[in-house]
Amino acid sequence: MSKIESIDDIKKREYRENYGNVIELTFDDVRIALPLRFIQYVDTLQSKIEKLETQMNHLHNQYVKGKLNISDDMARELIVDFIKESKERGIVEIDVLDIADSLKLPFEQIRKIMDKLKDRGIKEVE
Repeated sequence: MSKIESIDDIKKREYRENYGNVIELTFDDVRIALPLRFIQYVDTLQSKIEKLETQMNHLHNQYVKGKLNISDDMARELIVDFIKESKERGIVEIDVLDIADSLKLPFEQIRKIMDKLKDRGIKEVE
């Protein structure tokens, strides 16, 4: 013979199934029941926020004195893409200063990479 559940028992069971067990807090003599899954959800959100803050700080630390601080390989890719896009727009001569201004890369890094790109047929106009 099965037990017949009361409406209150059904509500409690459904609440547990939907929200998990609860933790009860008292604040100014008011009892507050917080579902544990809610707390896990908040913990998950907080963890994601912390990861985003870490990534933001990392990107911020890469940006030094208004210039992007990245590896030469990444900078070379950016410069080559910039040159290709400029050629597609019909621009045949690009000033190194335009590259520095557009890509926010250190001028010294651009000069070093441009010297290496001479081997690929990219030449500097005097």
